[in-house]
Amino acid sequence: MQKEIESYNVEKMQLERLEKRYCSLMKQSFEIAIKNRDRSDILSNKALEIKKDIDHLRLKIYSD
Repeated sequence: MQKEIESYNVEKMQLERLEKRYCSLMKQSFEIAIKNRDRSDILSNKALEIKKDIDHLRLKIYSD
């Protein structure tokens, strides 16, 4: 039981970090889009990959 709680807490912390990174990348992408569209697209694509990881991790955490 304790191990399950620790695992949940680790996964929840990982989810929070990914969400913060995703938000940061999307903000940077938006700000850069004005000056450099190619760089913005790169950041946006990275953010979308992180979003997939977030969705997968959320599904895993909340399905247990």
